[in-house]
Amino acid sequence: MTTAADISRALDVKLCARATRFFDTREWSKHQGHFGEVGYDKPMPLTFLGAKLKRFEALHQSAHPTWVPLAEIGREESLFVAIDVSSAACPVGLWTPDVGKFVAHAESLDLFLESLGKTPAKTRAPVSNRLEQLIEFSNRADRLLDLKATKKNLTESRVLLDESEPWFAPDGLPRQRALKGGPYHSVLGLAVFKRARLQQRLGLHEAALKTIRESVQDGEPLTTATETECELLSVLGRRDEALKVFLENEETWSSELLKAALLFGVRREAEARKVLEARLSEKPAARQKLIESFVSRAEQLGLDVSALLSRRTSSR
Repeated sequence: MTTAADISRALDVKLCARATRFFDTREWSKHQGHFGEVGYDKPMPLTFLGAKLKRFEALHQSAHPTWVPLAEIGREESLFVAIDVSSAACPVGLWTPDVGKFVAHAESLDLFLESLGKTPAKTRAPVSNRLEQLIEFSNRADRLLDLKATKKNLTESRVLLDESEPWFAPDGLPRQRALKGGPYHSVLGLAVFKRARLQQRLGLHEAALKTIRESVQDGEPLTTATETECELLSVLGRRDEALKVFLENEETWSSELLKAALLFGVRREAEARKVLEARLSEKPAARQKLIESFVSRAEQLGLDVSALLSRRTSSR
């Protein structure tokens, strides 16, 4: 079953023009045995129109009548690549038995084929409109976050969050693993971080924390935002947890002003004063600037540090 007519008869499905051309011209043969980034921790070899696909046709055709099995993945018995022949672009999906559906992989057959390589090192992620959407989202979010929090700005931020919500659906995001080492390697992490920052600015602290903590692929976080995570936890009243997160990451990232504020937040005032005073300059202007920065930092965490500062002043 290798021609479009064969497939159409066997599966009782009408193929679009792109799918018909792919099968009738044996275009698939040019990619036979090539490797692809298809949801594993390494590129996998693909066998187009392999014999094992026949049982997949019978197993899944009734529930997914417009999907046509395309390629076997390595020696896998339960996963395979398929295309949706009802769409002119032939979107590519990966059948995942754990969720019982096709997980979006490439927005078109052409993008999928372009991503394949003769060797594992030659593979790359399918460049998609979703990546372009996430890049545009980050650019727009940057502009909004650089502006003052006016009513108009906050309204635009809310519109952007609502508009972009489908773009962040877990099963619609490109695979971060496939982007590593390429020009798009930072797109996902940056977009997730900007989304959390917009939510934070709008006062959606729980949602922002969820965005940071639940944006995970293959057991790895898409973004590491220690400072923002600490801010959110503190504002939510989870100050012991905020300090714990800070201290766990202090070796790779640190901010003394944030540390002092977090220590004060859990009533470890002596330690907070020690951290702060280590930064104080003998020059009055520099001391005042540091104190103002500390007060501003503490206010971002929902803390009133006036008592700490008054005790520091009175003890001098």
